[in-house]
Amino acid sequence: MALTASLRTNDAIQHLKKIKPFDGWSSDVYLNKYGECLTMLRRRNIPLGDVGFGELYYDKTSGCVVGLKSKNATGPDNGVVLVESDGTVCRNQHKIPLTLPPISHAGKSTAVHQFGETSGSNTVRENLRRARESRRHVQQTPRNQQQQPTALNDEQNKLLLKYAALAVMFAVFMRALATFISGIAILLIPLLFYASQNCPSDGSFDAKKEIKRVLRGVHLSEDDPNKPKGWLEETIARASASVATELATGLGYTVTLTHFYGFATFANARVPTAKMDLYWIGAFGKWWYITSRSIPEDDLH
Repeated sequence: MALTASLRTNDAIQHLKKIKPFDGWSSDVYLNKYGECLTMLRRRNIPLGDVGFGELYYDKTSGCVVGLKSKNATGPDNGVVLVESDGTVCRNQHKIPLTLPPISHAGKSTAVHQFGETSGSNTVRENLRRARESRRHVQQTPRNQQQQPTALNDEQNKLLLKYAALAVMFAVFMRALATFISGIAILLIPLLFYASQNCPSDGSFDAKKEIKRVLRGVHLSEDDPNKPKGWLEETIARASASVATELATGLGYTVTLTHFYGFATFANARVPTAKMDLYWIGAFGKWWYITSRSIPEDDLH
């Protein structure tokens, strides 16, 4: 005879389906190795725990669905909370005290008939035989009558679509990034090769000459009001720059060169007399003026 759920178990399952109709509640009745008939609660075909119970019970006082150690129990007992009153799965299963109502004679007879517990069939061999009959019965059941997979609810579908959209956006971003890096590499490789072949040598840096050019305003743009205009202004600026450079560097100056892997050279000229630090970068066959700053008083000592 097939193993079927008790009346209390069916009432508990019906209650769960009422409050959480899309969670796929079901019960699984089986025999353990000792021949004991146990019931396990499943949600979306996943068992809630590792062990079964004598039966499931909906406690109307607490609103929870609990597992009972013994079947057809009455009076004071302890139940293990499996599902909370709001229909959420109990993450930390715990016991609660219960006062189970008495089961009517008809209910007892039905339960005994359902589980096949007759007075002459209490041996392990008889239970195992009935378990084999139950398995054959399940195998002979048409496929369309077996439990169907539970469909996803609206909230799960939205979450799945959100993750799918994020995955597509990430894939598009990574592809665009790879394309950008490839384009940069195509332009950068020949540029670096040209820079390495045309990096100015250390000997080509003439500090006095570069300082004169800075004082003459060569680096200034054409619309800068400080840039000399006309032959007369340029001649005066050239002469003033030469005199100022000789006076500034006459008492000494220091030059520091820093190389960047053969692609460029960073130059720093410190002129203590003028209290100035001047900076250039040598690249593509030329020394390019960057900026200058005043030397702090603390650095002069």
